[in-house]
Amino acid sequence: MIDYIQRLDEILLSSDVTEDFFNAYDEKEFRDYILGIIPEVEDCRLTPQDNPWHIYDCIHHILKSVEEINKLSSTLPHDKRRMLSYIMFLHDLGKPECKYREFSPFHQKEVDKFKGHNIASEKIARRVLPCLNFSSTEQEIMSRLILDHDIFISLTLDSMDEKNTLLDEVFLKKLRSEYDKISCGKEMIRYLVMIGTADNMAQNPLLTTKSLELIKTMGEMNDRLD
Repeated sequence: MIDYIQRLDEILLSSDVTEDFFNAYDEKEFRDYILGIIPEVEDCRLTPQDNPWHIYDCIHHILKSVEEINKLSSTLPHDKRRMLSYIMFLHDLGKPECKYREFSPFHQKEVDKFKGHNIASEKIARRVLPCLNFSSTEQEIMSRLILDHDIFISLTLDSMDEKNTLLDEVFLKKLRSEYDKISCGKEMIRYLVMIGTADNMAQNPLLTTKSLELIKTMGEMNDRLD
């Protein structure tokens, strides 16, 4: 009997996640297994992202982000790498149900938006993770980081920006305190920084420079914080 969890593990930790996933997805038995526990994968395959921030449809963005997190986590123990790869695999599965069109004043046209997809994705993750051989602590870590993966959108380094939350030691200490209730807060923020970086690296490189700089700064601040 084929161990489909092991096969999915191997795909998500491979050097070419996108090609390996779609090759397997072409096989009826593998596809039936995936859609049996995560039907949202097919919804993502059918969901374009008509938004300047994105250059891939939903499922390709997800798989590219897994490839990026694998690069960033290459020196970590296997269990941590596996956890992070699955976080990226699950982080945007809620997008199809949240998709809507809205006029963007910045881009001067209607674009696809996915407000609240982090909440929908966390809900999916909490349903799916017990089927994937993760411990209860790992499930809590993963669910919270999926919920928070877009936290960087609302952060700023500009103290004069009243529309967003200032990224400073006060904010980081509060976030770390919340994460400490689940696991090691400092380590979870390191994971969050890797997740944000991987997510941005799988988006439009013409628009992500400032986001990546902010995420990098958050990582440096977290490392300095006692």
